[in-house]
Amino acid sequence: MNIILKKRKHLIFLLVITYSATLSLFFLSSKTLSNGGLNNVSENVDLPYSIKSANNDITDPIITFVKPDINDTSIRTRYYDIIVNITDTNPPLLGKVIIEISNVNTSFFNASMLQDQGGLWFFSWNNLTSYPNEKSYTIRVRATDSSSNENSGLSNDLFIILSVFETRVPNLLNAVLYVILVILAIALIMVYVNKKRTILKTLN
Repeated sequence: MNIILKKRKHLIFLLVITYSATLSLFFLSSKTLSNGGLNNVSENVDLPYSIKSANNDITDPIITFVKPDINDTSIRTRYYDIIVNITDTNPPLLGKVIIEISNVNTSFFNASMLQDQGGLWFFSWNNLTSYPNEKSYTIRVRATDSSSNENSGLSNDLFIILSVFETRVPNLLNAVLYVILVILAIALIMVYVNKKRTILKTLN
């Protein structure tokens, strides 16, 4: 009987130890999981994917059209310089500026603008006679500053109208004048030849 009691005591003792060890392991694993396992970053550390950039620049650049500065400006020349003024509340200065030109049916291109001086940026739009005439075009400018999170600002849409008949009319006039001059030259040559024939006949 004593042997049986001793065995029961040993068994109960083993069960208590096993239960205690299991509870300890459970609490330790819970702490590890709640702490992120491998992640030991404290709450006060700024993570690299935080919203603010290193220089706290969270403001988009402000874009203002200088030329043209109102909607429905009529462009009448073969080329046109589009100019914008761009400011950014916090340094560093702007990284890049892109201009987008389109009409109702087509997006024609995205191109880089060049910095002139200070906050002025320009784009020379050339060969305007190759674009559909008497149409309205939309101009947008996108500026990206050079902060670590690359804040981007987009300008309001500006609408212009291409009306370049004035540049095409001189070309048409030149062509007409050229034809008239050729006809006059042929007429003069014929008059000269006829006079020469007449002179030769009188001599004979």
